[in-house]
Amino acid sequence: GERPLVEITVRGPSELLSKLNPSEVQGVRELQVVEDSSLDKEQELELSVSSFRTSVKGIEVVQVSPDRLKVVLSRVVKVPFRVKADIRGKPTSGYRMASTPLLDPDEIEVSGPRGLLSKYQGPFKTEPIDISGRSETFTSFRKLQVPEGLVPEDRVRVTVVIEPEPQEREFDFPVRVLTTPEV
Repeated sequence: GERPLVEITVRGPSELLSKLNPSEVQGVRELQVVEDSSLDKEQELELSVSSFRTSVKGIEVVQVSPDRLKVVLSRVVKVPFRVKADIRGKPTSGYRMASTPLLDPDEIEVSGPRGLLSKYQGPFKTEPIDISGRSETFTSFRKLQVPEGLVPEDRVRVTVVIEPEPQEREFDFPVRVLTTPEV
């Protein structure tokens, strides 16, 4: 789903503010013990200026809006998913892809919130592999394309076997019938 936006106001010297990158301001909310019964359900967290910090000395967070945020907390788990190559294009004329691409590994662990992972059965596709104009076998390492919030544990080695297309040819040849003399 959509990520909620939090607007913060910071104060500091103008030369520091002009160079401030939003990635230098982080929202941090420490959670003590989270009971299993409260997981995978929408909850409200309170936000305040103390929920945010910046790595730049001399800049302070002075205002946060909204002061509450709805979140769903979930345990992070790993689940194995099958992998499928996303092949695009066609080899050069006179060649073809010989078979289904070889995947190593053909199953990858994906980690993420338990509630989010449970919505997917897989397989997950690799990043696109363009075989346009290819005339020989090749290997490529690709990441998995997974929904936002999920993290694949590894890349996939994809080997695409390209071979010449079989050709047909006709031959005309004379047929002679041989007989044996009757005895």
